[in-house]
Order: sequence, then structure tokens, then C-alpha cells
Amino acid sequence: MDEKLERIGIGEAEKISIRRFEKEDAQTVADLVRKTLEISNSKDYPPEFIKENIESHSAQVIEERVNESHFYVAVAGDTIIGCGGITGYWGSTTESYLVSIFVLPEYQHRGVGKQIVESLEADEGSRIDRYTMCYRCINSCPKQAITLLGKRFALC
Repeated sequence: MDEKLERIGIGEAEKISIRRFEKEDAQTVADLVRKTLEISNSKDYPPEFIKENIESHSAQVIEERVNESHFYVAVAGDTIIGCGGITGYWGSTTESYLVSIFVLPEYQHRGVGKQIVESLEADEGSRIDRYTMCYRCINSCPKQAITLLGKRFALC
């Protein structure tokens, strides 16, 4: 087994791959976002915020939004365990920003978010030159930090 995968508790059968989102993924991704918001984010945000974000990540909304971004899913075996996208910053052709990066709670702190971000950074449409990360992420996950363009960012 790959030493890195063994350290983070992912077995051979669960090697993670990152691929482009497919229309058939919409409901699974919506369920993943809902579960992640309810479990991982509910301690940091009020219930109204969680509810609004769940609604703004319904399968229908996700299907519509992926037309405006390059959207990816992280897969372990045949299970979608994470997602994220990259899009132009307010329509900019020189700046991009990362959107809807979520990892199932049981796969968090295993480098999945980092793999998603690295895939987004490598995307042919990427124009990344600045990031905004939530305060909680920067301060609570120092082990999951990544360096992009000489700046460190935490991934939860």
C-alpha cells in the first residue's frame, strides 16, 4: 500500500482520483454538501446560514452552476467524497476563485481538500492569483495547509 495513503487511513481500494463533474453526479454532490454543512460547519455558523447554503447547493442549482465553472469531484473507489470548482472572479479573464469546496466529514483531514485545490489550480482555465479563505480554516487546520503562489492556506 502507498505509504502516504496508509498514514491517512485510505486503503488501496480507496485511492482518490479527481475527475470532472458529470451531470449524473448532481444529486450525490448535493447530498455531500448537505452532510458536510450539517456536520462540519454547523458548530461555526447559525442554522439559517447552513439552511441557505444547503438550498443554494441543491442538485438543480449545482447543475446550473457547473456551466459557469470548471467543477470536479474527488472519488474513492466508486464513492464521491469531495467536490470543488474554479471560475472567473466576477467574470474576469485574469483572476479566478475557488468555489464550493467540500469534503465528506469522514474523509476530512486526509489531504482530499488539498488534492481538489491542486487539481483546480492545474485546470486549464485557472487564473489564480489570490485566495480568500475563511478565518476558521486558517486557524484550525495548520496541518492541512498548502502553499500557493508563496502564500499558505489551510484546508479543512
